[in-house]
Amino acid sequence: MNTAKAVTGQDPQRLSLREAIDAKCKACIYDETEPGRWRQQVAACTVTSCPLHPVRPVPRLREK
Repeated sequence: MNTAKAVTGQDPQRLSLREAIDAKCKACIYDETEPGRWRQQVAACTVTSCPLHPVRPVPRLREK
């Protein structure tokens, strides 16, 4: 099964670029048995050789 479809449940042809990147990162690193949500785990990714590393999803800081 396609990674994007397995993660999002959507047809990979209809995913936006952001959704496709999110799906790939989540499929690569997310482990539900580890602490933190998937975005937190992806933000902590240390695989700097990955071409998606600079554009991986990271939590936004909220302004006060």
